[in-house]
Amino acid sequence: MKNDSMKIKRGTKVKNRYEILEILGTGGFGNTYKAIDHLVNRFVAIKCSEYSLSHETKILKALENVPYISHQYDYFVENQYEYLVMRLIQGKSMTVIMKENGGILNYRMLKQILPSVFITLEQMHDRGIIHRDISPGNFVMTDEKTLYLIDFGAATSVKEAKLKNHQIFRHRGLESPEYANASRQGPWTDIYSLCITIIYFLSGEAIPEAKARKQFDPVPSILARLSLPAKAQNALLRGLSLDEKYRYE
Repeated sequence: MKNDSMKIKRGTKVKNRYEILEILGTGGFGNTYKAIDHLVNRFVAIKCSEYSLSHETKILKALENVPYISHQYDYFVENQYEYLVMRLIQGKSMTVIMKENGGILNYRMLKQILPSVFITLEQMHDRGIIHRDISPGNFVMTDEKTLYLIDFGAATSVKEAKLKNHQIFRHRGLESPEYANASRQGPWTDIYSLCITIIYFLSGEAIPEAKARKQFDPVPSILARLSLPAKAQNALLRGLSLDEKYRYE
C-alpha cells in the first residue's frame, strides 16, 4: 500500500460518524489515526487498510476480555478500504520513552510496568492466540505507568491446523528462530521476542538475529553488564533459548 498517498485528511468523516483528527502511525498494512466518534462522543483509534482486516477483527473479538490491549469497537468497509475502530490508548510508545530516557530504561521502572504485559500474554496464550510482533514500538505506556500491547495485525491462533495469517513483520534481532524460519510457533515465540525487548529496554543494545547467535551469543555478556538479579538473568536466558523446547511455554 502507498501509505503516503492514501493518508486521510484531518476533518474527514468515515461512516458518517468518525472524524479523523491526526495520524498516529504507519505500517506495512495500513495507517492508524486518532479520531472522534461523534455518535458516543469519545476518542478512538482507527486502522485503515486496502488489505483485509477481517482476521485481525476475529483475533480481537477472541481477546475481548483480555486486559491491557486496544479493544475493538467497530469494523466496516467503505470506498474499498477496510476500517478497524479500537480503543484509543492515551500514552507514549516505548520507543519514544526510550529516547526521552537517554536510550535505556532502569530495572526498577521495568519491574513496575511489566506485570501488565505478563497478564496480557498469559491470557492471550491461554486462549491459543500468539501476537508474533512483540517489539518496543508495539507497547504504549499510559501516564499511570500501565503498559499496553497494541497492533494485532500479525497475531494468529495456534489451534488452527496451519497459521492462516502469513503477514510477516520483520524486526531484526527480535524474531525467534522459528518465526524467522516460518516453522512451528506458539507462546514460546512471543516469549523470545518479549525477552529480547526487555534486554533492549535495559541496555539499548540491538541483539543479533537468532542465526548469528548460534555463532556467537552476546546475550550472557550483556546481562552480566546490566548487573541484574540472578533470578532475572536466568529467566531471560531461558526465555531466549534458541531451541524452543527449553523456553517457557
